[in-house]
Amino acid sequence: MATMITMPKLGLTMTEGSVLEWKKNEGDTLKKGEILLVVATEKLTYEVEAPVDGLLLRIAVKAGETVPVGAILGAVGEKGEEIDLEIAPPKEYGPPREEPAPEKERVRPSGDLEDVEPAPTRGGTARRVAVIGGGPGGYVAAIRAAQLGGRVTLVEKENLGGTCVNVGCIPTKALLHSAEVNRTIGEAAEAGVRVGPGEVRWDVVQERKDKVVKQLSEGVKALLSANGVEVVAGEASFRDERTIVIRSGGEVGEIESDAVIIATGSEASIPPIPGAGLDGVVTSTGALSFKEIPSRLVIIGGGVIGTEFASLYADFGCGVTVIEMMPRILPGADGEVVSALRKVLESRGVTIHTGAQVRSIEAAGSSLVVSADLPGGEGRIEADKVLLAVGRKPFTEGSNLEAAGVKVEKGRVRVDRSMRTSVPHIFAVGDCCSPIMLAHVAMMEGEVAAANIFGLDEKMDYRTAPGCVYTSPELAWVGLTEEEAKKRGHKVRIGVFPMIGNARSLISGETRGMVKIVADDKYGEVLGVHIMGARATDLVSEASLAIRLEATLEELAETIHGHPTFCEATREAALAGLGRTIHGMPRV
Repeated sequence: MATMITMPKLGLTMTEGSVLEWKKNEGDTLKKGEILLVVATEKLTYEVEAPVDGLLLRIAVKAGETVPVGAILGAVGEKGEEIDLEIAPPKEYGPPREEPAPEKERVRPSGDLEDVEPAPTRGGTARRVAVIGGGPGGYVAAIRAAQLGGRVTLVEKENLGGTCVNVGCIPTKALLHSAEVNRTIGEAAEAGVRVGPGEVRWDVVQERKDKVVKQLSEGVKALLSANGVEVVAGEASFRDERTIVIRSGGEVGEIESDAVIIATGSEASIPPIPGAGLDGVVTSTGALSFKEIPSRLVIIGGGVIGTEFASLYADFGCGVTVIEMMPRILPGADGEVVSALRKVLESRGVTIHTGAQVRSIEAAGSSLVVSADLPGGEGRIEADKVLLAVGRKPFTEGSNLEAAGVKVEKGRVRVDRSMRTSVPHIFAVGDCCSPIMLAHVAMMEGEVAAANIFGLDEKMDYRTAPGCVYTSPELAWVGLTEEEAKKRGHKVRIGVFPMIGNARSLISGETRGMVKIVADDKYGEVLGVHIMGARATDLVSEASLAIRLEATLEELAETIHGHPTFCEATREAALAGLGRTIHGMPRV
């Protein structure tokens, strides 16, 4: 019997929708999950997937036509099958009508990661789950799998918590906090507080950082234990698709599993620069453990890692130079907001060269010399330390993925939106596979993978994943930049509110920055939010929710925010986008 494709109900108040585009023609062969057509409401567009394998037998509603919810749009079935669209039952494909909230558009992962064909779900048959790697993606996946009834074994070769807890997010932010305190002491007189000359005890700073790391790592261990996850120390590799070999010291063991989650993480990228192996040239791991604060630091790379370390060490009084080959630092963030951050960093003594290319690093006595092609010509910059901050790359070395038949492309494990690899019962999460290499993304991927092992059919949606940069001031964003929105054909409406107009920012002496909202001009739907200022990394969560719920400028503006709070700036930016800002000057 043919399967009817109907107009889905995408919101509680939706009564009708329009067909924007058919991706297939009558007679075309379809695979389940393949994009069939695009429909639209007043607030959003939605890609309707083929519910079954078969042929597109009939298109009942042409592009440009508007029909009620539940109306038959077309039919999928077998060749030669007779259908009657007039009497066919209105079997709805899409979000169920009875749900209290609409199912959101499922956006495919961005970047060079391609989807693979989804394999059949094993339902609840998988009970023995092996997790390779105890970082954010791995330990969260293990806990969730255990909550769903699995007998879970997690294998970790080093410390629980992975890069994030041990040599990434957490220790960096611990140092940034100490740096912020040091800077705040220097500004104490402005707040009417007289203090003596500040003294940075670097050994104590490092001890505090290590204490935070240890506490969180032990916390992960306690959570795993409380959820019944068995933790095994050692290096894991595949013997075959269901057998995991564990090597620890001189001992070798094996475990059998019904499902496996690969969470092997990433490692720092080392650019092919002559002199990159010299003493004093470090990656982010080394920059966390300097025995003393360097007087001069050159940072190669102006992405998230590079700008955070630039802010950190500048606040400790270090002379910092950043060299970035792209036209601007933080290439993925909104250009207007990044320009504002650059000015702040430069005002604090950070020298920034963009559109520059490093040629070599040389030893010169006790110093290092970085030679680079700068916009103004060739330059030679002396430094005590050089930080290589050109990003990270997936790490799968030693996992023997080929023995399990797991496909890898450009060093990245290939997965679909369910986090399933080319082998149906093997999943991957985190930096080893993700198009967005962030701890909070890895955690969500871990939950999705675990859910799909037990047949819950969850998929990743990367639209609401925020970017967070813990500079001073902080930078955070979610959704499309103004440039991206225009490239995608949106006529945009921009709302900007400067933090100097926010009462809480003025009280706190944190007036640098802004909230910028990018919205669709026709419907006012929020497409992206970009924040620079105090607690920006906290404020961005409201923006993530707004995008998930397809909120409009009007809806943000009608939401009452506490006063005085930093988050009021988001409402004011929405008001600015509507042309009725209250506490800011109209933008010309």
